[in-house]
Amino acid sequence: MSWYTIAQQHLQNPDARTSTRVYREADPQESGELVLWRDLDGLVAGFELSHAPFPRRHEYLLRWRRGEQPKVGEVDTGRGSKFAMSPTARFARQPGRHAVSDLTGYFEQNATALEPTERDQVAGVLREAASLAVD
Repeated sequence: MSWYTIAQQHLQNPDARTSTRVYREADPQESGELVLWRDLDGLVAGFELSHAPFPRRHEYLLRWRRGEQPKVGEVDTGRGSKFAMSPTARFARQPGRHAVSDLTGYFEQNATALEPTERDQVAGVLREAASLAVD
C-alpha cells in the first residue's frame, strides 16, 4: 500500500506564509507519515518523516527545516513503563545508519504519492542524512 493525502480543510497551517501537507500510511500493519511544510513558492520549507516498521519495535523520525541539517532519532512512547507518557523524540548527535536506511526505504516505497518537486527535495535531504550517518 502507499500513502494517502489528508484533505487540506482538516489541516492547520503554522503561519500565513506556509501550507501544510500530510501523507499518511494506508497499510494497517505499518505506521508512518510525512508532514510537509511548503512556502509561498511551493518549495518544501521543512518536513517530518516517521516510520514504525511492523512489528513496531522502533519508531524512527527525521526532522528537517530549511537551513538546518536533518535530525534523526527515535520516538520513545514509554512502552514498558508503568506510567503513561506522551511520545518524545530523542535525536542523536549524528544519525544512525539503520534509522536513516529504514526511513529512506520507507520513503522510496511511498514517494510516488508526492509531487515531483516535493519528492526531489525530500530525497535530497535523505541523501544528506545518509552522508552524516554513523554505525
